[in-house]
Amino acid sequence: MGATSAAQELGRRVPQDVSMVGYDNTSLAQIRHLWLTSVDTATIEVGRRAARALVRRMADPARPATEQPLRPTLRVRGSTAPVRPDRLA
Repeated sequence: MGATSAAQELGRRVPQDVSMVGYDNTSLAQIRHLWLTSVDTATIEVGRRAARALVRRMADPARPATEQPLRPTLRVRGSTAPVRPDRLA
């Protein structure tokens, strides 16, 4: 919200003049007024997997640790505009 307000104070329009992207995809990013394009790091699924791993480890303390990587996803909303060819390079 702060970055959008700062852009507006500088006379810039989002997304016409500047695109904005967040990195957490919180509920604020989904508010229609902001409609912020954001990277979704799957925090709910990370929590679920961590809880399951903790329960398994408590049941078997000798169980080896494992990695369970999750791929982040980009949630495109209204705060980004398509790349303009005249703005490349």
